Amino acid sequence: MQVSRKIIIEKSADEIWEILANQFVPVELWTASIKASSEIKTGTKAAGAPVVGRIAAIGPKAAKGASLKEVITLFDVANKRLVVDTDIINMPGVNPMTGYTSDVQITPLSTNSCEVTWTSVAKLGFLGYILYIPIRASLSNGFYRNLDELKAIVETGNPHPRKQKAFEEFGLTAQLQSV
Repeated sequence: MQVSRKIIIEKSADEIWEILANQFVPVELWTASIKASSEIKTGTKAAGAPVVGRIAAIGPKAAKGASLKEVITLFDVANKRLVVDTDIINMPGVNPMTGYTSDVQITPLSTNSCEVTWTSVAKLGFLGYILYIPIRASLSNGFYRNLDELKAIVETGNPHPRKQKAFEEFGLTAQLQSV
């Protein structure tokens, strides 16, 4: 299953790349669905990548310990393209999806405007094929929220209102509320 979403961000490709790729690990600063994240320190870094990847704790509605293990597989600074292989870990029960691979491309439209395209291919289990339509809709909406939250932090320097609310839900302090 492939899902693709796009958004226009009114900043330069370098400014978007800085938050999305160079500052890959602290995704909890701007993504509402992530409570905390930490660097993966074992494994091989993709050429040019600042880190191997990250473990991102999903919260608050996900099961305790549910996380995303995100490994950078392509870090193309020149073409502003980031590919990340994600596995869903510590999610209890039978899961329709085990992970996905995301390919994020920043395409300059002008000096200070870019189109950001997020394309993901889901790794489905048997149940995923049965629940194909709702999973596709959920992924599409989730990736659009990620893009919208990226837009907010890059354009304003402040997290999206969804993330502001998540800070309260996660019980995080105000120190995280600005990048």
